[in-house]
Amino acid sequence: MKSVNLKNKIFLFDVNHTLINTATGHLYAMKSMEQELIDNGIEKHKANSIIKHVHYITSLMIAGFLITNEKDWDGVPGGKKAYKEILSKISLHQKLINDKWGFIKKWSREVFLKIAADSVGVEIDNRIIKSVVDAHWHAITKKAKTFISAKILFKELKKHNIPIYLLTSSDGRLLFENGVFSYDPIYSEEFKKRRMEELRKEGLYFNDIIVGDPHDKPSRDYFKKGISTINKVLGRYVGSEDLVVVGNSFEDDLVVPISELGFGMGILVDETIKGAHIEGKIIRIDDLREIISLL
Repeated sequence: MKSVNLKNKIFLFDVNHTLINTATGHLYAMKSMEQELIDNGIEKHKANSIIKHVHYITSLMIAGFLITNEKDWDGVPGGKKAYKEILSKISLHQKLINDKWGFIKKWSREVFLKIAADSVGVEIDNRIIKSVVDAHWHAITKKAKTFISAKILFKELKKHNIPIYLLTSSDGRLLFENGVFSYDPIYSEEFKKRRMEELRKEGLYFNDIIVGDPHDKPSRDYFKKGISTINKVLGRYVGSEDLVVVGNSFEDDLVVPISELGFGMGILVDETIKGAHIEGKIIRIDDLREIISLL
């Protein structure tokens, strides 16, 4: 570890579960969405049913993301069959988006909300969808907790004048007009950037934010967008070997930058280990403050 010196490197940080904890805000977000539906004239019992279904859809999508052992589906309400049915509905709602862009935004809360409202027999338009999903994301942002270790590390990085860029997935913001969903990557990206700017109030300084619009993690295009952004902001060419990427997911945050794009170092935040360990171009740490000793 003593041979590693990251003082003159440029850092790219994953946000969720690396710098902040958003899990504490989900219940508050659901309540905020329900209240927004009520404020828009939806009867309370129907609003409650819609949000319960949104929560169910979200839970299924999380299960689909996390489960690697087929037997684990036995503990999920509805199981894999329900997950596939929801995924099919999400894909159907975004057929035009897929035709144009070659992908869908699987985690779009606008689509979750529309599917949930349809299940209750409630018609909602773009105005309601936008205001309710806005309420969801504002609630998540408000309740997000910045890790103390992140605040301490960023303070040290600032002392060393080390450039920092945030890597964050798209919020999948979609528009609903004339009965169909459409996707404007600029609209979606700008909304996410405004949310991330709130982190400055928590003591996190950074040069810029790379959002997963149109291409998201873990695609090559997403990380190449990050490299392009860094070159533009700094006004000079930066070699991939001078970049250090930090995240809590090996597959989503580190594999492509290290294996395919030649980043100089990848740091995996893994709370299940003790201390810091280096394996080739990967450093595993249990706390962000371990990075300070490498500066």
